[in-house]
Amino acid sequence: MAQRICDKLSEIKNDLFSFREIDSLGELCDTVSDILIQINMQKSLNQTVQSLREGRSPPVRRITFNIKGLCDGKDESNSRWQKLQALSFEALILCTVSFPGLVSLATEQFTWLVNNADLYLEAQELSPSWIESDPVRSVIAKTPKRENTMKFLENYHKFEIRQCNNGRSPIGQSRKRSRTGSTPEASPEKRSHVRDEQTPTVPLLTMPFKVEAAEVILSYLREGWDDELNITFPQPQVHLPFLVIPYHLCSRIMETYGAYRIRPL
Repeated sequence: MAQRICDKLSEIKNDLFSFREIDSLGELCDTVSDILIQINMQKSLNQTVQSLREGRSPPVRRITFNIKGLCDGKDESNSRWQKLQALSFEALILCTVSFPGLVSLATEQFTWLVNNADLYLEAQELSPSWIESDPVRSVIAKTPKRENTMKFLENYHKFEIRQCNNGRSPIGQSRKRSRTGSTPEASPEKRSHVRDEQTPTVPLLTMPFKVEAAEVILSYLREGWDDELNITFPQPQVHLPFLVIPYHLCSRIMETYGAYRIRPL
């Protein structure tokens, strides 16, 4: 493909010798400048994509560094952060691992990135499964939960749900096997047990979670987990509803699927 593009550019260069218009030269210069910016930006993007296709871990520290720089409270940084979050989540993460300093990119480079990152990713046909790798998930899980990062974390949560529903994640593959009958359904004695506070329970090391995590946790159990889940509903006077989950099960969920999926109070 590189040779084909070079041949086309050589043909264009030769055609320019017979070009006589003056008013259109400025437009030609702008187009050529855009192409040069694209080539320079794709050098970094292509290196990342090639590395991912070869199964190598991306430089995940750049995710933390870029988010920290883009959320520093300055107007320019915040503006760039908002524009980046308008991209698909996959394109946003690709940008954060491809460039060591998104906040310091030249204006024309950053503009090209936010206008074309999704188009580039679509053309590359790169599977998004690399975002579910342990190094990437671990870094995202450590993102500080602030007002200007909540949308980022919510978009990651939506990304995981899409992967799960599409059967591309381990959870989604498990659900697909369950639907086809290749994985036996969990036995009744391994089902979760829901109790109220009046029911005596064995003392357990527990961790409280927001109630919206219940469906996520229970869905994992329905996929055939062997653990027994004990849920204690709080008394009505508790102003924030929560679930009390055995700590060993919490740890397993958080380790496997990331703390950002199930947020401790």
